[in-house]
Amino acid sequence: MIYRMAADGLVLFHSLFIIFVLLGGLLLLKWRALVWLHVPAAMWGVAVEVFHLACPLTYWENLLRLQAGQQGYA
Repeated sequence: MIYRMAADGLVLFHSLFIIFVLLGGLLLLKWRALVWLHVPAAMWGVAVEVFHLACPLTYWENLLRLQAGQQGYA
């Protein structure tokens, strides 16, 4: 059960990271200091999409799902 909860938590973190990559630029209008977090995150997001890189968060989620006795995904 702990592995399933960890995998679900990782999915939540992954989703929040994707939202930050996509919409984090809007936060820069209010908090300029976030540029130091958003630029590398956006560069990573672009690199993953352009070069079809495997995201390590997906790998860890699949590993946790397998440990929980569930099925991972590609």
